Amino acid sequence: MSDPVAPRSGFLCQYMSSHPDTLVAYVVYFGKVKEPLQSARMESIDSGGMNLSYVCKDGKGTTGKVRVKFDPPLISYDEVRPRLTAMKYDAEEQLGMIKAPPLTTFSFPPSGLLGFALVLIVNILFFKPAPYTGFANTIVANMPGGTTVVAAIWGILTVLHALEALWAGFLCRRHRAGAVLGATWTLTIFLAGYPVLVELRQIIQRARIASIKSH
Repeated sequence: MSDPVAPRSGFLCQYMSSHPDTLVAYVVYFGKVKEPLQSARMESIDSGGMNLSYVCKDGKGTTGKVRVKFDPPLISYDEVRPRLTAMKYDAEEQLGMIKAPPLTTFSFPPSGLLGFALVLIVNILFFKPAPYTGFANTIVANMPGGTTVVAAIWGILTVLHALEALWAGFLCRRHRAGAVLGATWTLTIFLAGYPVLVELRQIIQRARIASIKSH
C-alpha cells in the first residue's frame, strides 16, 4: 500500500517553509535538540514522520538533521493538518514560546526597493505628472492595451498593497509596536508592498524563536 502523505511531501515542505518558528519548535521539543536554533526546515514528510534540518545559533552555522515520528502514524493525508497543528500547540506551550512577542524594530530590506520602484513607475504612467508627462504618454501609447492596461495594473496594485498594509497594521497592533513604529511599518508596506511584509513576518518569527526556553 502506498504512503498517503509522501506524494505531497514537496507541497507540504514548501508551505511549511514560511513557518520556520513552528519548525524550530518541532525540532527542539519533539526532536529533543538542546542547542539554541536559528532556523529549521522541513526536508520531507510521510505518514510515519517528518525529516527536519536545522541551523544552530552558535555563530558557526552548525547544521543538523532529525526525524520526528508521528505517534500513531497518519492514516490519510487529511490527518496532516490537524496533527501538525496539535503538535505545534503542544510544542509551543511546553517550550514557553511567546505567541505575540513585542515588535520593537524597523528594517527595510533591499528587495523593498524593487517594490517601491514598481509602485513609482506605475503611478507615473497612470497619473503622468510633470516633468514626466511626455515620457509617460510615450510609454503608454506604445503599450498593448494602453491606458486601459495601465489603469488595471494601477488598480490591482493599489488594492493588493492596501490589503498588505491592513495586515501589517493588524500585526503591529497584535505585537504592540506602538503608534509611530506601527505607522512606519504600515505606510512602508503600502508603498513598497510584499517584500517589506515578508521582512516584518521574519522579524516576528525570529522573536518567537528567541523566546523558546531551554528544554
